[in-house]
Amino acid sequence: MNGRVFEAVAARLEGRRASALDHCALEVYLADARDVIEMTPVLRAVGVPRGVVAEGVVGVRWAGGARVFCYEVRRWLELR
Repeated sequence: MNGRVFEAVAARLEGRRASALDHCALEVYLADARDVIEMTPVLRAVGVPRGVVAEGVVGVRWAGGARVFCYEVRRWLELR
């Protein structure tokens, strides 16, 4: 929901129609493994392994204190 709100506000400020937003992920296949890299909203779950490798603000720096604009990059390695 937070991405839709941000896109609606940004589109209105830029005088354009809001674009559809999708979850983004990249799957990399190697001979002995599959790696999945994804960007998702920050989940503040304590003690739950999520594969987080980076966390930051999407859009504007000044909104960094607002949780709705924070995203994390996760990496999932699946060995075969």
